[in-house]
Amino acid sequence: MSWQGEVAGLTARAAAELTAAVVALNQANALFKVLEKMAAGSDPTEVFLLAQIGAELTANYGERAATEADFFAEVSHD
Repeated sequence: MSWQGEVAGLTARAAAELTAAVVALNQANALFKVLEKMAAGSDPTEVFLLAQIGAELTANYGERAATEADFFAEVSHD
């Protein structure tokens, strides 16, 4: 594979990862907006479960983004 082909592949990978992160953060944002509205008069168990989903979603994508950042840092130094 040529250098330009490698760069194109890395660019596509970065774009896919950023897109996935944006989708996950938008989903988490929607969950937290619902939690904000529910907090006043809802079942605390439901609020807790939604908060758990949001926390797991953001943690998973944060970890994934950190792993990808490490990968791209290594590639850029090769």
